[in-house]
Amino acid sequence: MLVIFSDVTHSPQLISILEELQCQQVNLRVVFLSSGKSVVLNEMMNLGLQPLILEPKSKLSSLQYFFTIIFAIIRFKPRVVLTSGLFATVLGMISARAAFVRRRVFIRHHSNYHHKYRLRLGQILDRVVNTIATDIIAVSPIVKKTLIHTESVNSQKVFVIPNGIDLKKFEEVSNQGFNYKDSDKSIDKIFNIGIVSRLTHWKGVEYAAAAFVKLQENHPHSHLHIIGAFSDSYQRVLEILAPLKSDKYMIEEFNPSIPTFMQQLDVFIHVPIGPDEEAFGLVYIEAIASRVSCIFTLSGVLHELPDPSDYFEIVDYKEIDAIYNALVERINVRSQEKMGIPKSWLDQFSLEKMAKSYSDFIIKGNSNFV
Repeated sequence: MLVIFSDVTHSPQLISILEELQCQQVNLRVVFLSSGKSVVLNEMMNLGLQPLILEPKSKLSSLQYFFTIIFAIIRFKPRVVLTSGLFATVLGMISARAAFVRRRVFIRHHSNYHHKYRLRLGQILDRVVNTIATDIIAVSPIVKKTLIHTESVNSQKVFVIPNGIDLKKFEEVSNQGFNYKDSDKSIDKIFNIGIVSRLTHWKGVEYAAAAFVKLQENHPHSHLHIIGAFSDSYQRVLEILAPLKSDKYMIEEFNPSIPTFMQQLDVFIHVPIGPDEEAFGLVYIEAIASRVSCIFTLSGVLHELPDPSDYFEIVDYKEIDAIYNALVERINVRSQEKMGIPKSWLDQFSLEKMAKSYSDFIIKGNSNFV
């Protein structure tokens, strides 16, 4: 089996899938499209894998990688090619089809992004890989709906496997610090607000930042900490926060321990600007597992939870005042009054369950190909 992936620097999900496939005695070869060193590369090395690393530098070099991957397929003779990441999927699916690989599978992570923003090239590439693939793994029902109803993919080749997180790690950290976080509810205590999101427009970080600026007028003891890759809305977020003193907020691209970060918060915000903007929304699950008080808009996997307003503050899309009012309410209350989310619902998103589902899909679903 050949696994090709790109567009990732840290992925416990991918590593857990590779580890489970190894446990099932699947002969793995990996191609990693990356422009530099990453955490995920070190983790693969720890698994004993020696990936073929390709470093894209230009469009011309990218074209030559078609031939590199075809030669790798000819050499390894895989019966299954699995790809993840748009760049890896385009190269991998076309190369696998050219090399006559019988089973061609890719993981679809995005939903309606290319259609919503009228990205013609993205739509064309989606259509090409959808046609070439023999199986498509959608990370959520929203992605499946986009594939079938928007892109006219045959429903028989689309399968849903939800993303997963290390629930045990979040639970351990939460149990260690939960009582401490609630112990000091004095009005002068710093009120810590957190966001974990790539800084791109559709994630809604701009609206949360604007609500925080408004909050500072009457609640200067609050502090905002944003973690996420810098993207198209990064400068806009900086402009919004510019009136504040620099010690009132922090923005960083990466944090090595999201469970610990979540545990330090009084409230967590994730407010995508539409119901289908999140294909899945892994950070929803991370926040829920951390038992932190949350302010959300409904998007991605949150649609699958019955009555989410029973557990979180649900606000309207792109509503600065709604986010602000929810923050003020959390400051005034200084406790978590919402009911705890059912453990049975959260357990379906464990890392182990996700990895096992991928393994079963690759091996048991079509055992003749492995």
